[in-house]
Amino acid sequence: AYMPTKQILDLCRSKGVSITHYLTACNGWAIFTEAMRGRPSKTPVNILIPINLRGISATTTTLNFFSSIYDSLLFDTPDINFDDILAEVKTQFEQKATREAMQEKISYTVGSGYSPFIRAVPLPLKTLALRAIYEHSVKSSTASYSNMGRIEVPEPFAPYITAAALMLS
Repeated sequence: AYMPTKQILDLCRSKGVSITHYLTACNGWAIFTEAMRGRPSKTPVNILIPINLRGISATTTTLNFFSSIYDSLLFDTPDINFDDILAEVKTQFEQKATREAMQEKISYTVGSGYSPFIRAVPLPLKTLALRAIYEHSVKSSTASYSNMGRIEVPEPFAPYITAAALMLS
């Protein structure tokens, strides 16, 4: 299925949210209504969303520069509606996708590498620990997005391209 960009952008602007907010809420709503069949749960739905750090931090790197946040949606009552989810998604973005929150996250990660306790651990043990942490984090994620961003086609090719489809495996 294809979504006309202008229509979805107009809809998002009318609701005061970004396209990412809206699509995250749609994903959460689909999980709640279809996979969970609208039944309450004490286990949150965790959606991993990449955050482009170029808009938050002044950088000249040509490499991919991003971090991620989890939007954690708790469907603990059956009377939740889409607008409730959208409001929660927006609130969590406003709290977690800030310059300060991202700097804190990066500082924590970088600072861990300088810890004398962690530096004393042999590399094979660190590798095992990081693999276990990664496996745990993958299991706690209900869904995730790719950091695709805006697709710009070079001018000579633009007349020949009408749509783009992307797939993660």
